[in-house]
Amino acid sequence: MRCIKSSGLLFLLFAFGISSFVEGRTFNKARNPNQLDTANPYITNRTHRAGNEWLTVHNFGYIGNDGAIDPETGTWAPQCEFPGGSDVQYLFSGSLWIGALMEEEGYEFPRVSTGNEGWFNQNELFPGEGEENGIIERSCIPGAVNYLGQPIYSPDAVAAQEFIAVYTDTLTDPVWVGNDPIDGPHRPLDVKVTQKSMVWDAFGFDDFTIFEYNVENIGTDTLKNLYLGLYVDADVGWIGEQPNWHQDDITGFLTEYGGETWNLPYTADNDGRPYSVSSGSDFYSPGVAGSYVLLSPGNIVYQSHNWWISNWNPDLDFGPSWIDDGSGGWTITYGTPVGDERKYFLLGNNELDYDQVCIADSTYIQNNPQQFTDPFTGAIETHYWKIPDAPNAQDIANGYDTRYLIAWGPLGENVAPPGQIPETYLYPGDSLKLTLSYVCGDSFHDVNNPQPTNTTIDPSLFVYDDLVYNVGKAQFLYDNNFEILPPYTPQNFKVTSAPDSAIWLEWDEYTYMPGTMADIYRSLESGQYGETPINPAPITGTAYADTDIILGTCYYYQAQGIKYDSLKSYFCEEISFLAGAPLTPTGLEAISSLNEVVELSWEANTEPDLNHYIVYRQDSAGVFQPLGTTIENSFSDVTVTNGVEYIYAVSAVDDDGFESNLSDTAGAIPMGFYQELLVVLKHHLNSPFIEWENDSLDAYYQALFADIGEIPDFIFHQGFSDFPSLEELSPYKVIWIIDDNHNSQAAGPTYRDQRDQVLTTYLSLGGNLVYSGRCVFFGSFGQSQGLHYNYDSLLRDYFQTDEVFATRWPSMIPQIGDFIRAESVIPEYPSLDLDSAKFEMLSFLFADTLLEIDGMIPTEVGETIYTYQSTLPDSSPLQGMATGVRYNNWTVMLTFPLYVMEPYDSVLTLAESVLEYVRLPQAGVEDRFADRIIPDAFSLRQNYPNPFNARTTIEFEVPHRSIISIRVYNVLGRQVAELADETFDPGVHRVSFDGAELSSGIYFVNMTNEYFKATIKVLLIK
Repeated sequence: MRCIKSSGLLFLLFAFGISSFVEGRTFNKARNPNQLDTANPYITNRTHRAGNEWLTVHNFGYIGNDGAIDPETGTWAPQCEFPGGSDVQYLFSGSLWIGALMEEEGYEFPRVSTGNEGWFNQNELFPGEGEENGIIERSCIPGAVNYLGQPIYSPDAVAAQEFIAVYTDTLTDPVWVGNDPIDGPHRPLDVKVTQKSMVWDAFGFDDFTIFEYNVENIGTDTLKNLYLGLYVDADVGWIGEQPNWHQDDITGFLTEYGGETWNLPYTADNDGRPYSVSSGSDFYSPGVAGSYVLLSPGNIVYQSHNWWISNWNPDLDFGPSWIDDGSGGWTITYGTPVGDERKYFLLGNNELDYDQVCIADSTYIQNNPQQFTDPFTGAIETHYWKIPDAPNAQDIANGYDTRYLIAWGPLGENVAPPGQIPETYLYPGDSLKLTLSYVCGDSFHDVNNPQPTNTTIDPSLFVYDDLVYNVGKAQFLYDNNFEILPPYTPQNFKVTSAPDSAIWLEWDEYTYMPGTMADIYRSLESGQYGETPINPAPITGTAYADTDIILGTCYYYQAQGIKYDSLKSYFCEEISFLAGAPLTPTGLEAISSLNEVVELSWEANTEPDLNHYIVYRQDSAGVFQPLGTTIENSFSDVTVTNGVEYIYAVSAVDDDGFESNLSDTAGAIPMGFYQELLVVLKHHLNSPFIEWENDSLDAYYQALFADIGEIPDFIFHQGFSDFPSLEELSPYKVIWIIDDNHNSQAAGPTYRDQRDQVLTTYLSLGGNLVYSGRCVFFGSFGQSQGLHYNYDSLLRDYFQTDEVFATRWPSMIPQIGDFIRAESVIPEYPSLDLDSAKFEMLSFLFADTLLEIDGMIPTEVGETIYTYQSTLPDSSPLQGMATGVRYNNWTVMLTFPLYVMEPYDSVLTLAESVLEYVRLPQAGVEDRFADRIIPDAFSLRQNYPNPFNARTTIEFEVPHRSIISIRVYNVLGRQVAELADETFDPGVHRVSFDGAELSSGIYFVNMTNEYFKATIKVLLIK
């Protein structure tokens, strides 16, 4: 190992991106701290995905991820994934630290508030209650929407994606803020932080996230010598390396590189290889991540960089320190700063620790003290390092679970005379701002020159080129006050005309970036583009004619936005066109309004030499096969089966035999809906008394439906076997699922996913659903125990139930013995009592797994029909919660089994009322089981299937002849597809969205005309 010596003197004069807004006042004595009147802070998180660095931010002073779910996808949120989509993570835990001195009873005491301190997991920064204290998303792109379809464009935004969060350190409730192991209860500084994170999606500007932290003193006490710090525990590694990916990190501080000063702390994997691989260049995590404060004139402050290793064994708990550090001796034994006093010490100790790879080189450490010129006093200081006696020094040098703190201060108004050590104050009502970037860089480990082994790391092999390049780009944006910005990708790039002499290409105008131009690239092979555009000069308009073409040749095109010559966007999605061929047919619709028939229609081509169209249908392998030809712009497919999805495309052929590209696809699932009712009785194999062989439950429900004059078909669905298919459900107008499972197990994820997809598709195609019984939906349709469901869940979207409280979870101890009555809220539904005889039987047979009856909280549009009545009304957490919810003549959910309720006549009335309700037309929607009628209003229905793989169908209603536009946007608000922009006659119409060329994720389908606007969210999963 060779530790590289830096320049002789390290100057601690840093002109950072820190600004303060203060007035001269006196130092106030501390009073009782403000307390946040918050019982339940609204903690949430969002993930930046606009660029190449997918970083998750939270609204409690934390970046990265230690387990949170991404609300957009419902899956684990990336920590800091670079490149995005690679599953390689570069930030487990990043946290804001705020420290200051406060005077109490004549003495000054240090207080430090942290988003997370990294060892005892002290969290002392929290948002307020309610969704209004969540994370605000905004964008500088006009028309941008978030993942819920809400508009997020803001003229104040400067980035493609911005998240804003506000939090304070004033919450002291021990339920949320645990005691410090040294200091005891949390003592707030009374500060409020407004955190803004920003990302861009252009070449050279997509590998970093810029953070602005605005810190305000909201208390009544002056804060003296305030420091801000960023704590980083990177745990670099590929997600498949768990659980040891964090054990071989390398951290350091880059002072100079390429003849420039950087002062940049960083962390990387020790060799780019998995923890268990000792040699070679098969890298899993070759990059590096650093924290960089963006420079601005003025505000000279000190900077400190401390790294350490936390361990319960004091011999292994280590961090570098000066011999004369003034710590009182704790740094001799420990590296981890436990307690406010030690944290504040690290925030302001002025140390710039030697690199981790040097810890085993005592000669280097002894011969390289830290030397610097104090920026305030002008004194030259020299501080020698303690020689480490860590028993595992070589192991640490080769990579370990290290973390660092980079800090700046003291901040605020400096009242000390010139030439003296600063004394700063942040007065009540004043604030300051810190701007920094978390930057990733590629190829820190050189594949052509890898570390020979993981037992001796050679720092001379580290390559910082990409890291400092990206830091420079972040600095460029900051230096130009975020006014010179890179362009975004050209939108809606397409062929609009194709005479034999040219191929005309068009794209949308740059509405918020005047002066942005475009370059067009062409290739004869997909994805194989040169460096020179086909246009001789950047295009200032929104169209270009490619006239250098040969008929019968297929050309591929991409467009790129360009500004100021050097700022370039990503390339847009590739398009292709066969020179001389007809234009690709547009507006393909697939409608399955008839039993076992799919009707196709599309816009007629206008070329005079058009000969015919070819209709294609996708086979089971996903390959399009010719289905038939037609000279009309319509086609009927009568070779279909109800309940099966079919995907279609159409091409146009001219008199010369040239065939166009395939159109956008359209899909349809024909349904029968010619039978009235199907009852699905669902039981578990190990619940013997309710199996149909014993016929007690089977006989009960058959008699119940017969007694109300119904003659349904029955499916006896057993255990965790496959749920009935959509093809099996397709004949029925109404499905009633009876889930009287008395087993404590929850269905496995494979079964749940299949059931959810079948039921959501059935509902979206026009079916009606009743679900009753032991509706233990935790682990089935999302989260529970009072946690909000994801917006794409069956429970949330179709049953309109926002929360479910499961009786058997910890803190929800009451089971069926607590439930006594389902109290009616709506007159046509009679109240029902628990049948004590059946309850006693259940208690005898299933003492440990009693039947569970859950409480629900419906959404604003979900209508409560029954409430939970308890034998312990004053103490039961479920008392008064909904046990029955209905929605829009479409769905009904009952969380109690009819089997255990009485009187029987009232159960019959309930069953009659439920079926009568779901057979009524939905509000604002035509009778889906009658012949097609004219809708009463415009509407955009949920797509089916959803989630979908590659293709999905969207149905919408038009009450009178109108021009309808339907477009698809990604989470950044960028249009990725246009499904319709034409005149529609009155009726129900369908369009297809083909996501085959798009990445998995959430998209928004927006329908507009002069009278109506609506948006739905769709989820593409590949």
